[in-house]
Amino acid sequence: MMAPLTGTYRKVLSSLLTLLGFSSTFVFESCYGPIPSNYDVDVSSSDLHFPAEGGTGTLEIAADSSWQIERIPEYMFVTPNCGEGMAEVVVEMKANTTALSRCDTLYVLVQQQPAEYIIITQDAVEAEAEEATEDVVTE
Repeated sequence: MMAPLTGTYRKVLSSLLTLLGFSSTFVFESCYGPIPSNYDVDVSSSDLHFPAEGGTGTLEIAADSSWQIERIPEYMFVTPNCGEGMAEVVVEMKANTTALSRCDTLYVLVQQQPAEYIIITQDAVEAEAEEATEDVVTE
């Protein structure tokens, strides 16, 4: 992790970012730290986990304004992916047929500003299951 900027350098960079319309708090925050926001939003879970076979999970979003979920990968369905106020959100994950696990971060935007994130993980196909399938095919 990079050491934090101090003194004059931080003040100059912070002023420059403010002039450009960026929040210096967001820039200096860690990757999965809190996202500063001017809007009130609550997500019932900051992470969901799925087995390799896929499945369905739910979470609730409550915001004081309109919201939308961004960065949804092609193997995931999120319904609804936008709304206003409170809603139950269903996340449906397709099966992962690869030997690599998946990890994605969905961002909840409120009034087009990042306000919260949700980490979605999915197991990889077990190596034994792949080998058993290969044995059946070759016999």
